[in-house]
Amino acid sequence: MANLQKAFDDLVQRYSTSLDVSIRLWEELEVHYQAKGRFYHNLHHLEMLLKELVTVEAQVKDWDSLLWALFYHDLVYDPQRKDNEAQSAEYLRLILEDMDYPTTRIDTCVGHILATKFHEGKSNPDTNYFVDADLSILGQTPTIYDHYTQQIRQEYLSEDIFTLNNP
Repeated sequence: MANLQKAFDDLVQRYSTSLDVSIRLWEELEVHYQAKGRFYHNLHHLEMLLKELVTVEAQVKDWDSLLWALFYHDLVYDPQRKDNEAQSAEYLRLILEDMDYPTTRIDTCVGHILATKFHEGKSNPDTNYFVDADLSILGQTPTIYDHYTQQIRQEYLSEDIFTLNNP
């Protein structure tokens, strides 16, 4: 997770001069992504996404917006709800507005996150890279894929599903 946290810290520090902001935001991410009942949609998932996206970084037009989306796309996760992506995107919007991140780029981040709801192609190539990375688990080896399906089943059948959204 060290690479993941470093990528996050580097990202935040490009838009905030306060180290406290980076620490606070990372701690919030940890609370959400390590919440009880998260078997797949956790920090390991983010780490795998980052690993996938780094391979196409040179083709990405707005790397920072893609990273913001990566870190926040599953922040809100409750298998019983249908608005997880919208809630996650709105959470990120508020954070980025506080950092004075440009509005058009905030909209780009939100678009990346919302695209993960149905994983459909979009006109923005960066969004397509992001969606492809989010779905890359489906093309893994049978052993890795089987482990993924077990984790997803645990999330949907867990007695803890009601705590996923409220760590």
